[in-house]
Amino acid sequence: MYPKVVGRLDAPAPAVAVIDGDTLEINGGIVRLAYIDAPELGQSCEAGGHLTACGSDAAFVLRKLIGIADAKPDCAPVAGTDAFVCRVGSADPAEVLLASGLATAMADAPAYYRAVERRARDVPLGIWKGPFVAPEEWRTGKRLPGEIDAVRAASAPTDWPRRVAGLAFLPEPISHRDPCVIKGVVSSAADRWYFGPLDPGYATIDVKAGKGRTFCSIDEARSAGWHHGHLALGGRAPFHN
Repeated sequence: MYPKVVGRLDAPAPAVAVIDGDTLEINGGIVRLAYIDAPELGQSCEAGGHLTACGSDAAFVLRKLIGIADAKPDCAPVAGTDAFVCRVGSADPAEVLLASGLATAMADAPAYYRAVERRARDVPLGIWKGPFVAPEEWRTGKRLPGEIDAVRAASAPTDWPRRVAGLAFLPEPISHRDPCVIKGVVSSAADRWYFGPLDPGYATIDVKAGKGRTFCSIDEARSAGWHHGHLALGGRAPFHN
C-alpha cells in the first residue's frame, strides 16, 4: 500500500527513488520509514576524531538494499501517522539501518527495534562510534562543533589539507562540509522541485540558474511547498551547470 497519487498508483511496477536514509518515493508518493530517524543527507557525525558523512552513508545503505532486492518495497501505513512499515524482499529496511548503526529508534519504536539499536550502540557501529547530533535536533539547526569548523574551513582561501579544532579536513570535494545539500529549483512552469545528492545529475544542477535555493533537509523543503523532482521529471533536472 502506497501513498495515493492520482493517475500513478496503479502503475504495474512502482517507480522507486531513495530520497534520504529513512525516506523513499514510490510512484510519486513520499514513504517515510516508521519508528526510526536517520541522519539528514548533509549531516556529519564524528568517529575517531574525524567527521564522517553519516547522513549520506545511511542513504547509500538504503539505496543499496533497494538496488539488490529482487522485489520492490512492500509498505503498509502505521495508523495515526504519516509513516510506513516496509519490507524489501525478506529485509526490513528500518531494521537494517538500525543494525548498521545508521539510524536511531524513536520513542514509540517496538521493543525489537530498540534492541537492534542497542546492539549497534554496544559494538559500536555507525553513528555510535562518536559524538553526533540527534537528527531531530540537527533539523532545528544544532550542529557538532566540528561541523561548524568544517564549514568555516571550506571557505578558507586554500585547497590544502588542514586541521581545525583537532579534526582533519581534506580539500574539496567533500560533500559533508556544506550541511544544506538539498537543491531547490523553479521550473519554467513555476513548479518548485528539490533534488538530493542521490538523484542522477545532482552535481550539475545549478540552483542560481534555476532561481532556487538550498535546504538542509527534505522536511524543510517539503514544508516550504517544494516537491521531489527526480521521478516527476523522469530523472532529469530542469537546470544544469
